[in-house]
Amino acid sequence: MKIYESHSGMYEYKHLPEFAEYILNHHLKTFVRDQLQLSQQLNVPLLKHLRHLTDEQILKFTEASSREYFSYLASNRGKEQIRTALEKWYHDQLQIVGKFEIKAEDITTITYVRATVLKKWARRFGKTADHIYELSDEIDNFLFGAVTSATNTYIDILKDNIEEKNHTLEKHEYQLLQAQAIAQLGSFE
Repeated sequence: MKIYESHSGMYEYKHLPEFAEYILNHHLKTFVRDQLQLSQQLNVPLLKHLRHLTDEQILKFTEASSREYFSYLASNRGKEQIRTALEKWYHDQLQIVGKFEIKAEDITTITYVRATVLKKWARRFGKTADHIYELSDEIDNFLFGAVTSATNTYIDILKDNIEEKNHTLEKHEYQLLQAQAIAQLGSFE
């Protein structure tokens, strides 16, 4: 899995780990509710795949995935968080959606939701205007890497899907030609 990295040390942060720990240990449930509320307001396309779940189940699932997300960030392992999430997606190991159900709009809207809610909480967490600015910059930097890596993974998944369909078509054409030869039939084109 190729993780976007525009420069060495891109995923090493000064403020983001402490901020993630703050959310993780004190405000995770409220953060998750804020994120779900904005996702519903924006009608994130991925939500349609969760209709079979109750609100409580969605909340529980989102809280668990957010706990994992913030645990990585709190230990300054943002690059590893991105890699782990994308590998689960690429290998179709996501818990509630299949890898082909995620669309480009999901990547962009989910990133927008995360950025909006993270920055809302950054304003609450920040000690000074400079601290808030630096933290917001780190959030942007992390999400930039995450969305670029997710977009590349999405393209890889689409390519794999096209190759698989082409291989299946070629196999069916070969089988048809074999059947025609065995039956000594021609084809009309």
